[in-house]
Amino acid sequence: TNRIEFNLFQFLTDLQGSLDSQLGIRLNIEKTCPSFVFGYPTHLRQLIKGVVQGFKECNPAKKVQLDVGYDTQKKGLNISVVSFESADVTRNPSLGLFLLHYNPIMALHSFSENELSPNEFSRVFVSVAAAKTQTGSIDFKLSSRELPDKLVLIGDKAEHPEVNELFLASPALTIEWYSINQIKDFRFIAQNTCAMFVTGSQINLKNKTTQKAISHIRSYKVPMMLASSSPRRGETITALRLGFSSYLTFPIDHNEFNKLLMLTMNKSLRERTQSTGLLTKHTVRDLLPSVGNVLIGEFSEQSDSSASSFLKLLQEMGYNVSLANHVHTFFELLHKRNYEYIICSNAISSGLKRRIQVSTKGTPCLLFGPPINSELGKHPEPKTQLSSQNWINIELPANDETIKTAFSDALNSLAARVEGRTAATETKDDSEAEKSANLGQLDAAS
Repeated sequence: TNRIEFNLFQFLTDLQGSLDSQLGIRLNIEKTCPSFVFGYPTHLRQLIKGVVQGFKECNPAKKVQLDVGYDTQKKGLNISVVSFESADVTRNPSLGLFLLHYNPIMALHSFSENELSPNEFSRVFVSVAAAKTQTGSIDFKLSSRELPDKLVLIGDKAEHPEVNELFLASPALTIEWYSINQIKDFRFIAQNTCAMFVTGSQINLKNKTTQKAISHIRSYKVPMMLASSSPRRGETITALRLGFSSYLTFPIDHNEFNKLLMLTMNKSLRERTQSTGLLTKHTVRDLLPSVGNVLIGEFSEQSDSSASSFLKLLQEMGYNVSLANHVHTFFELLHKRNYEYIICSNAISSGLKRRIQVSTKGTPCLLFGPPINSELGKHPEPKTQLSSQNWINIELPANDETIKTAFSDALNSLAARVEGRTAATETKDDSEAEKSANLGQLDAAS
């Protein structure tokens, strides 16, 4: 009778597994969906099962797909049951009566046949609030951003071409493939290592050989991920019980995969998985909307080869780089999404720097380009140094270490600036309090 908080992703994958395997259910969860929601999971499960079974009764030869999205303005889930083949479907006239039963409980709104597309069997809107208590309590600092030195993959390399394509798009990662029999004798020496099991003909979580391999890896305290190309019933619950920290299904964007790796390598987050559920690509969208995104503003009319090399270097380091050649385009991109770092040419004016800092608020800002010397014969500036208005300057040409140092300095500079503002506010409050006390003493004396 009461609304509770639940993991939406795990709820939907478990629901997919609990439905009859002959139905061939496909699940499509949009990026708008939050990881945790407040609602009525028991009633929602009964509702979806009833609609899916109604689809199969009217369309026995067609495969069904469940599309789930989240409306941030209306605060609710849009759930559509559609034909996977995009073919016209036959609808059940009595479905409306079935949905009417759940209307007073779940604040449900069902769409009429005129509002549905030809391949849609049913579409409903369920009022569900996004929950932030679980994800909001996790303290993840951008300064702890790191990928593992090595990612050990366990499975059949030839059986999973989609995994190979994923790592071709992530050249910053060092990967090694091992079979389930080879991994049992593998010694994990490097501390900064992550293991990823890829389910298939070799890997089955209920198999004793697989479970022995998992126990072997856990003895080294190595974080583990589970990648599933065809999710099975109860797979997420089994993975959580066996000690996995993260769970992913294909397709997955390489950028989101890198972010999921960062979360998996964070020890404090791994310790919370037993209470918050497995880390997934949907958790990534809640926790790290900006990590991995870099916005570069290069407003000079003459193209510089060193700037192109700098952009390419950032991409090789695993960053998703957006380049703006005009100020107007720069601010358009800035307002569309979150960025981990803002980097501009060191030739921009002080006024534009101030404008960017006001717009970016808590985002570290950096400059890049050749050294600009105001005096003839002045020695070149160091590779990274504090510039005016707390911007960190990166001198080109740069390398991986230079950029990492600059990013670290930018984060420290941002933290110092925030602490300075806080200290200034506290000093101001103390002086005002002291002034009020002195006025009170004068009033008492008079």
